[in-house]
Amino acid sequence: MTLGTRPEELTLGYLRNQGIIENIDDIISVNVRWDIGISDVRTKHKDIKEITDKLKNKTVTTGCGQGTIFGSILTKLYDEILPDIKIKRSEIFNLLAKITTYNDIYKEAGATVVQELAYTLAHAVEYFDKMTEEGFTTDAVARSFIFRLGYGNSYFTEIAKGRAFHYLVDQLYNQYNTKHRIVIWGDSSKYYQSHKD
Repeated sequence: MTLGTRPEELTLGYLRNQGIIENIDDIISVNVRWDIGISDVRTKHKDIKEITDKLKNKTVTTGCGQGTIFGSILTKLYDEILPDIKIKRSEIFNLLAKITTYNDIYKEAGATVVQELAYTLAHAVEYFDKMTEEGFTTDAVARSFIFRLGYGNSYFTEIAKGRAFHYLVDQLYNQYNTKHRIVIWGDSSKYYQSHKD
């Protein structure tokens, strides 16, 4: 494991990002053990059940940033209760068109190919479900989709990703009984560009 030149900040940032700690004031100490490549963090939590429960939700990631993640900042969003508001259908379509244009955000954030495709398809399913609940036809929803994927420097993997994504979207459209044309836009991912690009 590489701890870098500021391992204390790296450790605290990781723990905060994973939702294991909520507040910097909860930390008593961070002790870096260079000899074995770990950081020992002591907190004010007397009951560690909350932390051990979070550690049960373990996902091993792949790729050059291989590691383990234990949570997501998105999990807190599900607890939020939003106010009841009225939105026009035209506003929903305009928003949907803007959102589906930027599926490459996952690649920009360093997602693996599988994560990028899974999150993009999950969003498409969510949009299909919400929009059809509001009375839109599946053809109208499919017509508003423009999928934009970020492509990196792994030539054959990226070709396979595009073909796999087209196949998966075709299967998705079949499930919603729509024969609308699939639009996929490919763009070079900024994640792989140098500062001179």
